Amino acid sequence: MYRQATPRDVVSAAVKQIGKFLNASRCIVSVSMGKQNAPLMAEFTGPGVIPAGGAQISAVLALLTAASPDALGGVELAGPGMAALRELQLEVALGVRLVDKETQTPAGSLLIGSERQRAWRPNESFFLQAVGDQLLISVNHTRTQAVVRSLAFADEKTGLVSRGAYLDCLLAESSRARAQGCPLSLVILQIDRGKDLLNQHGDAALERYIELLARSLRGAVRQTDLAVKYTAWSLAFILPDTGLVNAKILAEKLCQVAATVEAPWEAHDLNVSAIVAEATVRQSDDNEDRVTEWINRAEVGLEDVRQQGGGKLLVLATP
Repeated sequence: MYRQATPRDVVSAAVKQIGKFLNASRCIVSVSMGKQNAPLMAEFTGPGVIPAGGAQISAVLALLTAASPDALGGVELAGPGMAALRELQLEVALGVRLVDKETQTPAGSLLIGSERQRAWRPNESFFLQAVGDQLLISVNHTRTQAVVRSLAFADEKTGLVSRGAYLDCLLAESSRARAQGCPLSLVILQIDRGKDLLNQHGDAALERYIELLARSLRGAVRQTDLAVKYTAWSLAFILPDTGLVNAKILAEKLCQVAATVEAPWEAHDLNVSAIVAEATVRQSDDNEDRVTEWINRAEVGLEDVRQQGGGKLLVLATP
């Protein structure tokens, strides 16, 4: 759970691992995200079990909320009269109510169920309670980490992650990707002849153009993608869970959006270029070596684009 990048990733990973570990037909997690937001929900289903709808899940969780827990905090649900269980193809279920330890307020629910009769063991109830506590800690940690990162490293004018945090972000995402066996790619979008434009129009004008560019491009990427102010005339996008093919598709989209952004000066030949590079998957490389090679390969690609005159989209081969 602690390796996940977002609260949704944490909940999704937890529900799968709990369901498989306890050999459950169904596992449901609901975590409160505050009064102003809908709870974060995820579901695991075993072989042949049909995923449930939101109303069905809410009905079962309402039973859990209304029942009295045992000494270990568990609540057993069973019986032919419980239509809500049957709606989920379940004969019995075991759940715990999650509580925020700091505020002692309700923070969600965790429930496992079986499509066959099953006697729940006390250690299973204790396990759910312990994992539920760790789940809340992990969700809160991830939310806090995201806020701290945005406050500490965001570029004031563009809202992008600053260059000073670029290496740390690459190292963190590379480590996570290797641990989960997921692809990781990088797109760098640069304004052609950026240094000449800086000399001609000055820092303020180019800064304003980058700001306009960043605002336009922000809607083209996912919330899990990291946008970085790479240089005075380029932006980098770190793309978790993204292979080279999908990264190229995004780069094409970014170039198309960038072409619609007008500069704050009279520009007749303003173009952008992009390079796409995927991190290697060699397990023999340590994380720092992997990221160093990735950065160097991207820089060589940018130089190749500059030497070709710009206006290019270059996809770099992955070693």
